[in-house]
Amino acid sequence: MAVEKGSLTFVFDQNLGSRIVELLKIAKMQPDGGITTLTELGFAANAPDEDWMPALGSRGRYVVVTRDGAILRAAVRLEAWKASQLILLILDGSWGQLPISGLIRALIYWWPLMVDEADAAPPGTAWTVPHTVPAPHKSIRLITPKLGRSI
Repeated sequence: MAVEKGSLTFVFDQNLGSRIVELLKIAKMQPDGGITTLTELGFAANAPDEDWMPALGSRGRYVVVTRDGAILRAAVRLEAWKASQLILLILDGSWGQLPISGLIRALIYWWPLMVDEADAAPPGTAWTVPHTVPAPHKSIRLITPKLGRSI
C-alpha cells in the first residue's frame, strides 16, 4: 500500500553527517520537509542502533538512509530493526570511499528512485543502493538480512 508522496520522513544516520541533509534541503529534494537526521529528531549522536531503531519506529513511518553495512549484522540490531518496521536504504560500502562531491552527485542521481522505492515499500523492508553513477547494469536491490552477513 503506497502512502501519499511526502508523508514519509527520510532520516539520515549519523555516519553520513549533517552536511548531506543540509545540501538536500537547499536543493529542495523531495519529499519537501521530509528529510532530517537522527540528532534533529532528538537522538544522541552516539546512540546505539538497537536503541534508536525501535524508538524511531514507534513514532511512525520512517525511512533510514545509512552507510552502515553492518547495521543488521548483529542479532540485537537485526531484531531491533525487525521490531521497528523501519524501511532501510543502505548505501553500499563504496559510498564511504567517495569524496563529498561524488557522494552528493551519487545521492542526487539515486534519490528519485530511493524515494519511489521507499514510498512503495512495505514496513520493515531493506534495500541496498549502489554508488556508481550512472549505473545501467545496477539498481537498488531488495535484501533479506541474515544474521552475521554484511550487507
